[in-house]
Amino acid sequence: MKTLTVTILVVVLVLLVGWYFVSRTGDSDAATNKPGTNVSSADIVDWTDFNLDDYRGKIVILDFWATWCNPCRKSMPVMHRFYEKLKSDDCLKIIAVNLGENRRKVENFLSKYSMPYMIVLDQQRQIGTQFGVRAIPTIIIIDENGKIIERRSGYSPSLDKDLQSLLHSRIPDCIP
Repeated sequence: MKTLTVTILVVVLVLLVGWYFVSRTGDSDAATNKPGTNVSSADIVDWTDFNLDDYRGKIVILDFWATWCNPCRKSMPVMHRFYEKLKSDDCLKIIAVNLGENRRKVENFLSKYSMPYMIVLDQQRQIGTQFGVRAIPTIIIIDENGKIIERRSGYSPSLDKDLQSLLHSRIPDCIP
C-alpha cells in the first residue's frame, strides 16, 4: 500500500513538473519581440466581421498563426520588421489570422508580443479552411485582384527580406 501511494505521488509530481515546463514553452521568445502591443481591442475582429473584398486594389498578406505555435512566435518579429520598413500601408495590408483561439487568449498573448496590424479571430477556422491552411505559420499573399501570388509555410528568419524582394517590383512606392 505504501509503495502504491509513493508511486502515485511521484507520478503526480512528474506530471505537475511537466505541465509547468510545457506551459512556459516559448516565453523566452518574448525577448525577441517588443513587449506589449500596438494593437487595441478594436483592431481585433471576428472572422464574421472580416471581408477580404474590402482590400481589393491592395496587396494583402494573410499571416496565419496561433499563440501556442513556437515557429509563429519566431516569425512575429520578422513580420514586424517588414511592417516597420513599409513606406506606406496604402497599397499593402498585413492581416494576422489567429486560428482557433478566443479573443481573451489572443489579448493576453498580445500583452507580451507586439503585432501592429489587424488581427482576425478565426475561431472556427473558416478562413484557414477557405485558404487550405494545413500548417502554421503560413503566409498567403494576395494581389490587387484577389489572386494568390505566394504561399509559404513554416518559419524563415529571412522572411522580411524575401517579402521585400518579392513585392518591391509590384509596389515600389510602398516597399523600399
